Amino acid sequence: MFRFLVVALVAATLSVSCSSDEPEPENQGQELLNGWAYDIFLPDYQALATSTGALATSALTLCDQPDEASLDSARADWREARAVWKRTEVLKFGPYVEFPDRLGSQIDFWPVRTDTVEGILAEGSPISADELPNRGAGARGFPVVEYLLWSPNPLDSIDQNSNYCPYLVAATTDLDRLATALYDRWDPETGDYLGQFLRSGQSADGAFDSSREAFSEVVNRMGFTVENIRIERLSVPAGLDGSGMPDGSMAESPFSDNSIADMES
Repeated sequence: MFRFLVVALVAATLSVSCSSDEPEPENQGQELLNGWAYDIFLPDYQALATSTGALATSALTLCDQPDEASLDSARADWREARAVWKRTEVLKFGPYVEFPDRLGSQIDFWPVRTDTVEGILAEGSPISADELPNRGAGARGFPVVEYLLWSPNPLDSIDQNSNYCPYLVAATTDLDRLATALYDRWDPETGDYLGQFLRSGQSADGAFDSSREAFSEVVNRMGFTVENIRIERLSVPAGLDGSGMPDGSMAESPFSDNSIADMES
């Protein structure tokens, strides 16, 4: 998140300089968009897909060899994937929110619906990754995997609940599929949203009506993200939103104590 704030300062400086009476260099904004797209956006989404793949693998290892070491490894892989995901948070446009993809809410629907997760764990038969999309956003994504990995006694759950491992494996596999789908939508070789973003104002398939609009979308998202951190992730859990009542259940990533790391990413 903080590196994006640095980018925002650079962008704001550029925006101010371009608002003077001097004409804006025609390719100045486009060069900045190109740099963002190829140096930040695409590599981060690729890293996300890689890290969720590692998480899915470590979940399988945990279930095959349940011990403290494999549990610690799975938790570490969750934190790594989570950090990468939070770095992409300023990209809440395009496949993240737009129909038919709307991948953002499927990857990170929070706060976790514990009753939904516990209900699936209590079902008569195990769930699969192919079934999860039919259960809604509350049954999948980062918060569900966090809840499972940081439940009071995960190793006991593996031994005592025949649905625990199938759900953990299904949730991590599904998460990896979603992250890979998001990367594929941006990848120039597949969905090419990156190309559509860069062609804003230049062709009919451009993501925005102009390169300035694309530029503004990114800068505005940076500002929205900072405000969201202030209100949703700090004020609401701390009871500073007017309610007067702290509510830890509204904190992000509460089970793993990763809330501050989420904001720092």
